[in-house]
Amino acid sequence: MTRTTSSNPALGAMDAQWIPNRGARRYRAIVRAMGVSGAMNLMLRLQRQNRETLAVGYSDKQLTLTSGFATYNVDFDAVDATIGAVRLWVYNYPNNAVVRVDSVELYDTTDQLAAEANAVATTTLSGKVTSLEGTTTAQGQAITSVNAAIAATQAAGPNIVIDAGFEGFANGQVIATGIVGGSLLASGADMQTGVRSARLLRTAAANASNTDAYIGPIIRTTAGRVFYIEVYAKLDAAGASPGTTQFRFGMRTVSSAGVNSWTWAGSSVNISTFVGWTKISGYVTAPANTNTAQLLFSIPGANAVANAAIFLDNVIWQDVTDAYGAKTAADAAATGLSALTTTVTQQGGQITALGQQVNQVGASVAGKADTQVVQTLTAMVKDTMAGGGNLLSNTLFKDGRRGWGWWNSGNGTWNELGLVAGPEWAPPGLAHFGGFAPSNLALNTQFWAGDEQPVPVVAGKRYCFSAYINCHRVGLALLISFRDANGNTVGEQYSGPADATNIRPPITLERLKRLSASMVAPASAVYARVGYYLRGLGLSNNEGNYFWIFQPMLEEMREGQTGPSPYSAGGGETLAGYSLYVTADGLTGGMVTKNDGKVVDMKILANVLQILSPNQPEGIEMRDGYIRVWKGNSQRIIGTGFGGGDLMDYFGPNVGAAAANKMNATMWMDVNGNAYWGGSLSAGIWKNANRTSSTAANPYVEVGPFAAHGKQRVVVASFSTFSPTYTTWYDGRSSSNEPPPPAIASSTVLRLRRNVGAGLELVSQQAFPASAVLVNLTYHDRDAGIRELPNGGWQQEYYFACSGSFTATEPGSTFQNFIYEGAITTQAIPQIVSQTIAVVSTEEP
Repeated sequence: MTRTTSSNPALGAMDAQWIPNRGARRYRAIVRAMGVSGAMNLMLRLQRQNRETLAVGYSDKQLTLTSGFATYNVDFDAVDATIGAVRLWVYNYPNNAVVRVDSVELYDTTDQLAAEANAVATTTLSGKVTSLEGTTTAQGQAITSVNAAIAATQAAGPNIVIDAGFEGFANGQVIATGIVGGSLLASGADMQTGVRSARLLRTAAANASNTDAYIGPIIRTTAGRVFYIEVYAKLDAAGASPGTTQFRFGMRTVSSAGVNSWTWAGSSVNISTFVGWTKISGYVTAPANTNTAQLLFSIPGANAVANAAIFLDNVIWQDVTDAYGAKTAADAAATGLSALTTTVTQQGGQITALGQQVNQVGASVAGKADTQVVQTLTAMVKDTMAGGGNLLSNTLFKDGRRGWGWWNSGNGTWNELGLVAGPEWAPPGLAHFGGFAPSNLALNTQFWAGDEQPVPVVAGKRYCFSAYINCHRVGLALLISFRDANGNTVGEQYSGPADATNIRPPITLERLKRLSASMVAPASAVYARVGYYLRGLGLSNNEGNYFWIFQPMLEEMREGQTGPSPYSAGGGETLAGYSLYVTADGLTGGMVTKNDGKVVDMKILANVLQILSPNQPEGIEMRDGYIRVWKGNSQRIIGTGFGGGDLMDYFGPNVGAAAANKMNATMWMDVNGNAYWGGSLSAGIWKNANRTSSTAANPYVEVGPFAAHGKQRVVVASFSTFSPTYTTWYDGRSSSNEPPPPAIASSTVLRLRRNVGAGLELVSQQAFPASAVLVNLTYHDRDAGIRELPNGGWQQEYYFACSGSFTATEPGSTFQNFIYEGAITTQAIPQIVSQTIAVVSTEEP
């Protein structure tokens, strides 16, 4: 906290470094301060530096402080593309004052305002959808605008390079060390903005060694992450004539085994082309087995000229994996939309006809629904979001512990928040974030960690805090705490506790527990804090205590919402997605599509989903557990019990699902395993069949006696056998040493015989190998309390199965007392819980 006293407007000013500005941007300052005595005024000044002339201008905003700490949001007028850098000053102004300042922050809010504009555009687009006639082209234009806005999310995430303009270096100071055949020094000779740039000099003549300069931090990352790199470059005319000297940039990545890889953004460029300040940029994808990465500028040695040099300024290095995937998808969608718009334009008046047909479909609901009712219902429909979005920042922990910290650390019992284990302890693609305490925790000792920034709330609104968690040998619960204007706690709510969940790799979100706590903000609440409550369990161990947090989310809940919404990123994190929800009379339906650059996930909430042909009486619908396809007077239905409640498959007249039954069907199958085909092909077929479900080791089944009619017969013999589920325990076996799969080497022999006079003769027999089916393979550590695994180990569950069939073709005969016998003569399954053997004889007409 800073205490500032001033009787002179120039005193008490807090200086900040110049921040590079890219294009037209908007900025917001957030100040937490209080007045102590005097006029208690603050003035915030946003200085602007012209990109070309370096002339400095400014705009001022005045604040009158209260006597208690409060947070003030100050929005400045937009700066245009001529501005190369900005910085924030804070003054005691205009009169004598004593103030206390707790924090001063400056944010670029351009993307936030663009997102709000997109939401307005989407609402406008939804309104247009209700009236199809004559608006299709306008809708296409609106969707194109939204997609263009999605493409703008390429500027996602913070710049990894801390001093991107090299303003913090003295003139001539070394920026990067260990450079072969050259140097990278801070320079005041020529700048794109500010008072410094970096000068990359190649001192060696052409040879096999490159002049490589590594700048910025070494970061942890994984294979497949996409990075955006941008830099302004200019030839140093005071250096040697560049000739064939080239420049390139990219990343050096290091695997967990310490193997280096160099990945470049595009091809090398001759530095003679940079006659003025030129922006160059590109994308780099981290290769396989990547563990760490660092930014790299390079002059290749093969074509270099001694003493050639290049100026570099205003570097950007960002992880844009999510935004890059969103941009790719948006570009593809825009291309598809263009083709769609052309197609729709060609349809002409068919759009009007489609609108009329939709109304007709609505009017036919329940036989005679009034069209006016349908129109009224349409007017009632409104867009609703599942919750109010994530109000927290850095919830994917791409910036480490920024915004999160200990509220109390138990006198150093816990280590700093952040990375606490290897990458295998997090779901793929997520950073693992939590804490580690190496010593035993006494029973019911208590600790708290959580956010470091208050979140403004509205009194009377319900808020929900949720997160996926994992904890070893410690208890964990979530906390939402509401505070008044003076920082006093006015209401708190804890989630249910989770004690030692002990989830071990492989870690996935589905295996983790999601905790949540919700509460209505009290009347005096002005902001909320969210945190994690840790409780010692008194477990004696030598492995330490761990907890992990994934995807925390604080949201304002909508009316009627009873639990947390699906996770959405907040605080500048990017996830391409589209949501549409409609509500009428308390019933909500809709769809959600999300794309995180790896998986596209689409969910639909609806009682009925119909796809109707605009010009024909045909379509597809999915509802109530069945799929129905119809055209003209025929329909096909597949489901889990419709019609009379026992049908699974139906083909017959187009009477709807409720009226479908076995009496009017041309073909049906039911839930009991019975089937019928009533088409013309069934006329004249003689079919005889029998089956048994005996669980004896060597069962048999007979078909007949029956009469043959002189035609060829096809006889099918089949069986299936299953054992119970067995469990084998592997005590003391390490987590990295999985047990071998269960094995069975025996075969089951199926035999088919027919009668000849008084005896039976062999028709055919075959042997079918049995196999083991693995049901579950789980590793339990020694703290799991499983009696069979006192030292920790593997639990393996499996069963044995064997099945098979063969077909025999029998010549024509007029024998009157045929009998076929199917039998299992050799059984592979040692213990049987389910078994079927069947014989079917079919004679064509």
